[in-house]
Amino acid sequence: MENFGSPIVAPASPPFSALTASILKPGIAIPPAEILTGNWSSTYRWITIAGGFIAFALACMGGANDVPTFFGASVGSGALSLPQSVALACVMEFTGAIFMGNRTVDALQSSVLKERPDAGLFMWGFIIALIGATIWLAFATYLEMPVSSSLSIQGAIIGVSVTTKGLHSIYWSKHNSNAGIRVGGVLAILLSWIVGPSIAAAAGFLFFGFMKLVLLRSHEAEQRTLQALPFYYGTTVLVLTFFIIYRGSPRTNLHEMAVKEAALIAVASAVLASILAFLIIVPLARKRLGKFNAGREQKLDVENNNVSDAKEESDSFPQKEVTAEDLLQQFNELRVLDTVYEGDEEEEADNQSPQNMVKCSPICGPNSLPLKQLLARTPNRFNFKRLRRPQNLTIRQKFFRFMRRLKASTFGHKIEYNRDTLVQHALAEKFDDKAEELFSFLQILTACVSAFGHGSNDVVALVNPYAATLNIYGHRHALSNQNVTPDWNIDMWLLALGGIGVGLGFAAWGWKLVRCLGGRLTFLSPSRGFSVQICSIATVLVTWRTGLPVSSTHIFVGAILGVAAADSIKNINWQLALTIVVMWIITLLLTCGITAVLYAFTIFSPSVIVG
Repeated sequence: MENFGSPIVAPASPPFSALTASILKPGIAIPPAEILTGNWSSTYRWITIAGGFIAFALACMGGANDVPTFFGASVGSGALSLPQSVALACVMEFTGAIFMGNRTVDALQSSVLKERPDAGLFMWGFIIALIGATIWLAFATYLEMPVSSSLSIQGAIIGVSVTTKGLHSIYWSKHNSNAGIRVGGVLAILLSWIVGPSIAAAAGFLFFGFMKLVLLRSHEAEQRTLQALPFYYGTTVLVLTFFIIYRGSPRTNLHEMAVKEAALIAVASAVLASILAFLIIVPLARKRLGKFNAGREQKLDVENNNVSDAKEESDSFPQKEVTAEDLLQQFNELRVLDTVYEGDEEEEADNQSPQNMVKCSPICGPNSLPLKQLLARTPNRFNFKRLRRPQNLTIRQKFFRFMRRLKASTFGHKIEYNRDTLVQHALAEKFDDKAEELFSFLQILTACVSAFGHGSNDVVALVNPYAATLNIYGHRHALSNQNVTPDWNIDMWLLALGGIGVGLGFAAWGWKLVRCLGGRLTFLSPSRGFSVQICSIATVLVTWRTGLPVSSTHIFVGAILGVAAADSIKNINWQLALTIVVMWIITLLLTCGITAVLYAFTIFSPSVIVG
């Protein structure tokens, strides 16, 4: 119970303890809470300290869940390895947050919140919102579900506001000056789940469908792709220039530039990029593909000599179309054979290994028996693991062993898929490897620019609640007027904290969402990944002009589904796709519910006032 402007009148209901009974008498005015609890600064300093650790945890979870949106396709298509994507993501996210991040606090969520509580409750509400969003993002990342960190924070703040002020404190619908209709508030969030992914899916379907028909399915896919490369470089630079102007640099106020001026800059940049691609990139690509063809032909000659007899035998039998059931049966047969061979090798190694040979007692006989056979007579026979003789390692060796294990479990994690996903990948249409290779750099370029824009916008959103907490703690009198939004700034060290946290989170747990978006949802190649990236960026620009609070995660998933549908709807893991959509809906509800419960428990539970 806090009040910072007027005395508190004790209720007539019975007190909760003998101590409060001696203080709270019916009808007796009590001084303001800051007088009872002591000095504001010393009393609430712990909130700012604890909030820093929670904000860093939220940044880590945001990096683990958001950043794979930009690099998952690059890793899934093979354009980048997981360690390479981690290195690029850390650099782009950090530089975007530090050099282009918005320095203005927007933690009031003016598009959603109509009223706000008093200073003390407002400050504590942001801490609860950080806790609720962190819990949900950690759970979603564990389940390998791509949800929006911005939506999680927004839902958490809504839960705090509703608990404090009631349902009337939220803008359920609000006039949108950009769209000219009443689609603001919570209604805008709901519409963004439909509008953003739908536009991205349509754009991805058309963009990749055209590329596939004109270039990739041609018998001369390599030559046609080389001829079209300047066009694709120009188109990419055109879209990225618009993105940097309107979304990638909020601190420079470039988003206030007129559309005509931005279009002139973007078109000039696109023309220049096309000329450079024609003069420099295309000749280099031809030279590189020449070396690639020479090495590939040498390898194919060796393979053809080894399999020529097998081809003659296979030609004598009638050929039939390979179905998913046939591939699944072959996969299971191979796995059974691998399991048998692995078991035989391990058993042979166990029988021959000196450390696994144990001398039997005279009761058993004079011969030695393998340790595995001895353990078969014990209660632990079902939990047998190969036992190794302890090794005396130095501190240096222990340190490097720990680092190797840490790498294997984080940014060096091996991306593996189940058999259904592998069969889905095997049935997907494949194109010329050389033509696919030409799109790798474009895919990496778009991923890096997207990560830079994420650092300048979404990383700032992750630290916004904590920045607001610090400003309330230091300048609570600025909240005396409920109708005035304070003009607060975010310190540079907070932006650095968010950038480091996002990079660390992606390095530690990003492989989970990389596996989901890079392969489990559909098969991705460099051409498909590039189509997904460029259509996602273009959709962000289009929907941003409408004023809808779209999420880059939602748009990216929509673009993946559109590109996959251009191949075949059978190439989509529809069960996973529907689960992801359900998780988007649950995100707003659960984050709101979690913070409402935590906030109500900490604020409205019985407490003791110390005089």
